[in-house]
Amino acid sequence: MFALLGSFLSQFGQGLVDAISAGAFIAGLAAMILFAPMDSPSAPIISSLRKKKLKIISIAFVFLETFAVLLIRESSWQYAVVVQSCVALTLLWVSFMLTRKGHKLMSLIDKISFKKT
Repeated sequence: MFALLGSFLSQFGQGLVDAISAGAFIAGLAAMILFAPMDSPSAPIISSLRKKKLKIISIAFVFLETFAVLLIRESSWQYAVVVQSCVALTLLWVSFMLTRKGHKLMSLIDKISFKKT
């Protein structure tokens, strides 16, 4: 899905992809600072030291991904803009998934049942 959307958005030029990438960096950084790490009832994070380490790793991952996008942007590879937009969209999706609305969406999707024929 992100590959198709990234390919579509890349047709509108580098300026739009750069704006999406900047927005993804800001949203990703904010999401990691506010919500990371997420635990679940089946795998709670009990140690405050471990929570701190996981938060630092999450924030570092956003910076690493942003650095990769910057390297890709400067490349002369013909698919660089498509890859840049796909990476930015993925970071936006991960940021959304850390929010309550993201959790509600996944809960709704989990409740969908398919009839077997």
